[in-house]
Amino acid sequence: MGEGGQPGVRVPFIEENRGEDRTGQAIPIPLKSHEMGARDLQESLIKVVERAQGIEIRRYEQREEGPLHDELLPTIKEALSEAIDTFTQVIESYSTPITDDDTGAVSDPAHASFGSDTDSTRHGAERIADMSFVARWELHEEREELGKNSFSKEMWNLVNACSSARRRLIASAIAVENAICAQEGLTSTLHDLYLRELNHSLEIRKVYALFRNTVVGKGPPNPKNVRQRLRKVATAIAKLIRSDIYGELRTTDRVQIEGLRSRLAEWLRANHDGDPYGGLRLWQDIENISELLLGINNRSELREHDQSLVSEAYSSLFETDGVPDSIAEELQVRLQSLFGRDAEVDRLIVIQGPHSPENWKSPLESLLESLSPNRQETDWPEVSLESF
Repeated sequence: MGEGGQPGVRVPFIEENRGEDRTGQAIPIPLKSHEMGARDLQESLIKVVERAQGIEIRRYEQREEGPLHDELLPTIKEALSEAIDTFTQVIESYSTPITDDDTGAVSDPAHASFGSDTDSTRHGAERIADMSFVARWELHEEREELGKNSFSKEMWNLVNACSSARRRLIASAIAVENAICAQEGLTSTLHDLYLRELNHSLEIRKVYALFRNTVVGKGPPNPKNVRQRLRKVATAIAKLIRSDIYGELRTTDRVQIEGLRSRLAEWLRANHDGDPYGGLRLWQDIENISELLLGINNRSELREHDQSLVSEAYSSLFETDGVPDSIAEELQVRLQSLFGRDAEVDRLIVIQGPHSPENWKSPLESLLESLSPNRQETDWPEVSLESF
C-alpha cells in the first residue's frame, strides 16, 4: 500500500472456500471483507494492539537520530498501515450492502451476516462503522504527518510524534474492539487493557493537578514572596521527577518539566536578594505550563470516564424523588477520580468529611454540559509545550 494512496484491504484465505483453475486444481478464493466474522475482526484488532505495544519508544529517547529514522519511524508507519487496513475491514464488514443470493435484494450492512436484522443491530453496526472510519482517518493523518519533513523535526519532537501515533492507534483499536464485542455478545480481550490505560491516565492527571495546585496555590506571588513561592515549586518539580509515574509521562512533557527545573535552579542561585520581577516572569511561565499539562483531559478515555461518572452522579443525586441529605461514601470516593477535571470540583474533593449534595449540583451541571457527547466543540489534541 502506498504512503499517499487509499488504504487497501488485506483479504484472508480459508481452506473451505475454494475454486478450480484451468487444470482442475483447487485454488483458494479470497473472502470478501463482509464475510469476515466478528471474531476474525476482533482477532485482527488484538494483533494490531499487540504489535503497537511491542514498540519500545522510550529506548530511542537517548539515542542518535539515525536509529529514529532507520528503525523507529518505519516501524511506527508499518504499524499504522496495518491498523488502517484493519479498520478498513471493519468498515466494510459493518457498512457495505450485500446482495442476497436467493432474492437478489440488497440487504442491510454486511454485519447482518453475523447479527440479527433489527433497528438496534443496524444502529450498532453504523456506530462501529463510524468509529472505524474516524479511527482510520486519524491514523492516516498520523502516518502522513510522520512522512512529512521528518528529518527537519528535532529528535524529541519526532520521538513524541511516534509516541502519540502509537497511543492513538492503541486507543482506537481498543474502542472499536469493545464496540464490536458489545454488539456481538463477545468477551472483550482488550477491556482489561482499556482499564489499565484509563487508570494510568487518571493517575497522571492527578499528578498534574497536584502540581498545578502547588503552583497556583494562593494566587500570584508578589515581589516580596516570589522567592519563597518558587522554592516551593522547585520542591514540587523535584518530587514529580522522583515519582514512579514520571517515566510514563509524554516525552515533551518531561523535557519541559526538566527545563523548568534548570531555569528555577539557575534563578534561585543567582537571585538571593535581587531581581524579583524576573522571578515573577518565571512564575508566570510555570503557571502557564502547569495549566497546559492538564491538556491530558482531552484524552478520549478520560472524557468518556468523566462523562459517565458525572451523569451517573447527577442522576442519583438530583433526578430522584428527593435530594439525599449527604452523598453516599462509595459515590464520594468515586468522585475523587475527577480530580484535575475542574477547579471547583477539585476544591470540593479536597474537603474532608461528608459532602452536601447541593454543593455539587452546579459543578456537576457545568461538567455535564462541557462533557456532553453532543456538544459541538474543538477536538483538541493533547497540548504541546514546545513554545515554552
